[in-house]
Amino acid sequence: MSFDIAAIRAADAPGVKNASPNGFNGEEACRMTRYAGLSYKLSSIGFFEYNPHYDINSRTANLIAEMIWYFIEGFSSRQDDIPTFGSNDFKRYIVQIGENQNDVVFLCHKITGKWWMDMSFLQNDDQRYERHHFIPCSKEDYDQAMRNELPDKWWQFYQKLM
Repeated sequence: MSFDIAAIRAADAPGVKNASPNGFNGEEACRMTRYAGLSYKLSSIGFFEYNPHYDINSRTANLIAEMIWYFIEGFSSRQDDIPTFGSNDFKRYIVQIGENQNDVVFLCHKITGKWWMDMSFLQNDDQRYERHHFIPCSKEDYDQAMRNELPDKWWQFYQKLM
């Protein structure tokens, strides 16, 4: 992930050559980097456009340090609740919708209660993309499938592939 410090308003981060009076505030920037740290798909972060020559009282440098702290805090708070093939950490629910249609497979993490739909039946790529086969969903999506209705998230993903 790259974070352009110029996206933060000048009052919170003056250490940018062309600082703007508008933009994210410091709290929002810290919140974004924390959420970025929580993502399993993210492995690195970079901060760009910082210029110490324009930084007043090291305000921008301090904000960047705080953003790094929030990124690390998010990284350390990651929970391994993303499904992988063969994982025993999930309850598996198979719902048949209509006659002669594919089953919809739902997974629910036994500890966190996070729900996923297994869309691997649509995939032909190799196993290194296995996490892309699982779509986050909710208990309501499962309940909808139990009423013999395909969830909207299933349709959205299906249409992207076709």
